Amino acid sequence: MGLNMHYLVTPYGPDELEIQQTLGEVMRAFHERPVMLASDPLLSPDLADMTEELRIVPRMLALPEMLELWRAFEDVPFRLCVTYEVSTVLIDSRIKRNVQRVQERVLDLSARR
Repeated sequence: MGLNMHYLVTPYGPDELEIQQTLGEVMRAFHERPVMLASDPLLSPDLADMTEELRIVPRMLALPEMLELWRAFEDVPFRLCVTYEVSTVLIDSRIKRNVQRVQERVLDLSARR
């Protein structure tokens, strides 16, 4: 199953300057490495046999969408954040299925002319 995953990145720190610097470093890291392959040493070993590359793309939400998102977190005030989409993440099924080979047929259409 192929999925596009959406992430909300919200840094925490002792003061506003450190929060902004942390968010800037995260954004720089994603900008410098927008595509990750299975061979990337930063990825978890669990992803070593993935076949698709992971693409990291910023997805800026409009202010009303961002506020609606934050309203979902009860009693949590709005914080500085940014949203990203990671695609395509493949999730393998745990169900084994026997699939039969497609049978091949050859049609001779030359006799109809």
